Amino acid sequence: MNKGITILAVFIFILLIITGIYFINDTPTHATKDSAIGVIPLDAGMIIETKNTAKLIEVINKKQPMLKEIKQIGLFDGAFKIVRLLDSISGTQKEVVQLLENRASMVSFHLSGKRDIEKLFAIHFSSKKNAEKAKNIIYNIAGKEVNIKERNYSGTVIYQFRPSKNSSLGNFSFAFHEEILMLSESAILLESAVRQADASHSIARQNSFAKVYKTAGKNALANVFLNFEMLPKAIVSILNGKYVKSASEITRIANWAEMDISIKESEILLNGFVWADVYDGKYLSIFSEQKPQETKIISILPSNTFTFVQLGIENMSNFLEEFNGYLQQNTENKVYDRYFSRINSKYKISLKQSISSIIDNEIALVFTTGNSSYKTPYAVIEVLSKEVARTQTNIILQTCAKRDSTYKNHEPLLENANGNTYEIYKNPFKNLPQMMFGNIFAQAGSEWFTYVENYMVFAKNVDEIKEFVHYYEAQKTLINDKEFNSFFAKLSASSTMFFYADIKKMLHILTEYTKHSVSKTIDKFNPKLRNFKTLGYQFHAENNLIYNTMIVTYEPATKQNTKSVWETRLEKKATIKPQIVINHYTKDKELLIQDAENRIYLINNAGKMLWKKEFAGKIMGKVHQIDYYKNNKLQLLFNTSEAVHLLDRNGNYVDGFPVTLQSKATCPMSLFDYDGSRDYRILIPCADKSVRLFDKNGVELKGWVFKGTVDKAVMSPKHFRVGKLDYIIIADYLKTYIVDRKGKTRINVKTDFPKNENCIFAVDYSRGKEKARFVTVNTSGKVFFIDLKGNTETLGLRNFSHDHHFRYFDFDGDGQNEYIFLDNNELHIFAQNAEQKMFHEFPVRINDEPLIFSFSSEKHAIGIFSSTEQKAYLFDSYNTQVKGFPLESGHLFSIGNLSAQSSDFSIILPLSDGFVYCYKLTMP
Repeated sequence: MNKGITILAVFIFILLIITGIYFINDTPTHATKDSAIGVIPLDAGMIIETKNTAKLIEVINKKQPMLKEIKQIGLFDGAFKIVRLLDSISGTQKEVVQLLENRASMVSFHLSGKRDIEKLFAIHFSSKKNAEKAKNIIYNIAGKEVNIKERNYSGTVIYQFRPSKNSSLGNFSFAFHEEILMLSESAILLESAVRQADASHSIARQNSFAKVYKTAGKNALANVFLNFEMLPKAIVSILNGKYVKSASEITRIANWAEMDISIKESEILLNGFVWADVYDGKYLSIFSEQKPQETKIISILPSNTFTFVQLGIENMSNFLEEFNGYLQQNTENKVYDRYFSRINSKYKISLKQSISSIIDNEIALVFTTGNSSYKTPYAVIEVLSKEVARTQTNIILQTCAKRDSTYKNHEPLLENANGNTYEIYKNPFKNLPQMMFGNIFAQAGSEWFTYVENYMVFAKNVDEIKEFVHYYEAQKTLINDKEFNSFFAKLSASSTMFFYADIKKMLHILTEYTKHSVSKTIDKFNPKLRNFKTLGYQFHAENNLIYNTMIVTYEPATKQNTKSVWETRLEKKATIKPQIVINHYTKDKELLIQDAENRIYLINNAGKMLWKKEFAGKIMGKVHQIDYYKNNKLQLLFNTSEAVHLLDRNGNYVDGFPVTLQSKATCPMSLFDYDGSRDYRILIPCADKSVRLFDKNGVELKGWVFKGTVDKAVMSPKHFRVGKLDYIIIADYLKTYIVDRKGKTRINVKTDFPKNENCIFAVDYSRGKEKARFVTVNTSGKVFFIDLKGNTETLGLRNFSHDHHFRYFDFDGDGQNEYIFLDNNELHIFAQNAEQKMFHEFPVRINDEPLIFSFSSEKHAIGIFSSTEQKAYLFDSYNTQVKGFPLESGHLFSIGNLSAQSSDFSIILPLSDGFVYCYKLTMP
């Protein structure tokens, strides 16, 4: 299976589920009548059979939330016009309901031309008398709404519907072959069915189809049959051109799959058998003699994993032998053989044998929502013993270093996490997981690897390895994730192959793989599709057949239980917090947002997109508004790492901008307007350890004498006015610099202490007769107070981790600032007397800053965004969450009063699929 096959497979299965959902119910029925399989053309890509057509129509019309959601998705509207026709007829006469009761029917799906998928509906009436009765009923009742013409085709009468202007029905043709009714929107497909009815060889006689057809559940109301040979032809019609080749590989997965379907209020269950013929070179046949293995790998996979494919291999040598046979049948073995031959010849080692000798039972391709990109791929391989594997790989790496002068990275890098040291190795063998276990691992990075428990973890770069390690050390793993555990409990603990996906995030990924028109359709119905939450698909080898089980869970998002004021779609997901800016004409608020491809959008308070601009670079920090011309009209000022930018309200550059920085910015810019004179000053810490001061024109000011920091600055400079004096605070990792407007030292801070970029400075004015002092914390969370003479005092509340967040703010409006800490998955608030006023524990680690929102001088709230859960939390007082929260969110969110004519507040939530939602916020 080639690169992209995993994602394509997901799309197939989601499509399968959504299509098949109409034909399902978990109520047993009576035995089926004769099947209509004999009229189904041989090129069917998928067939859905139901044993009770009347029950099928009843299920479709159920008012169950999940079914209702699907019916609103226009993607599948055309597939069920036939059912609506039958429903309209059956709703007219009880005789029709009785006629359809316990009658077997089929819907088959066929590719027409290069793009269209046509549907054929066939129902078996068990006798010519019943078929004639059905024809008369359809003819008499439908004739009131449509014109019917008759024509002869190969001795069979085809009836063609031509609906009247007021009809809700489309064009249809139908015909009878003995006791079987055939009906389709496509006259060509109906003719094909007529020819097939007279043919001697039906699809039921094909060996591979017959294998799974006989396994279909007799008491299931619906069975789905999936033809892997035909599926690629249908999928190609919706794919982005560069992934078309990958789609053809689907034919190599298996021959046919059968699934019995049942539906409950919050989940869909499909299970049955797959036939993968070893003589046809089918991938799943490799596993036919491998007993299912326990899925232990979830103990180390990060909680931000959104999809993985895991192989459970009982016998590695047997698997590799079968895999080699699979390669030979598909004429790919030469590529793999050449790969290992070159390595063995160059380094005088037996790489494949050496690696296979240390591997145990589990191999996985894993995707996480990484810090560096939306999807970070890993290859994870279980080893028999970490120590044995480390010894073996060290011998290999040392041998490579001796024989290849260009390979100098055999000595591992060391990463410390939670007191434990991890060795990270450079891998000299490109694409090793792919060449060992197949093209399913083509997407995995393999340039670096480390050991986590008894697993080798491969990734593209060192930062991705470190991220994996830190998630594990923080115990933020799937096995510790409540939602994943709740889902996994529905599946078998052991499998031969296990696929897991977070559907909401997978839908976002799918837009990359499909044609623009299809992506737009997916985007349009994303709010509906997102309610299908999680997908799990397992294969189990059993008696030379592969048993397969799929579960899809459904859970309407909180946001859809609350009516949005408006919603707007960005082309990609938002990557900055929505910035609330002022329209200087109306005094209303507007939103400036940037997406993952750096486009900038301005959206008004009604959700209308005012403009969209392609942009180079990501906005750092806050977007400021300045009155550049001193005419009460506002412009947008911000910086990227490369430059300072000033845009007018139409998104056009002000003359003279952008201003390129001589050294890259390491922090967001700070903007000062000392006396309210609109003579703005822009202060930016840079990579060369300088802190540069510019005027509003982007001209660097020569009167600024600050000589720079010892280490790079860890946060944006802060300005405070105490009495009549200005204080500008600049901080690097150890030193704190407090200077005046010109950069001259105003306070010499007598104590150095380490700081992190998440903890900002504040000023404490509320101290009675005491003079003001500045407040911040060190890397362990100890509070530091700096008085106006540079003396420091400390307050120890408790120890926090190195990357905690700190704010100093009067949260409860009592005139006394509180100490607010967000660390790992805990939120703490302490009063001035060190009493803990609030403690809240989140189910997962929180990586982003706490957000403080003010509704009045006395009423405030703390917002928390969980990137792992994709949720927004809001607390309006100590440990009291605002009603209706958490809400779904894909990034940091904003709250503000958007209208000059209203006092109402709104919350702006950017979702991971690019939608931006606005809700009215009601605070108690």
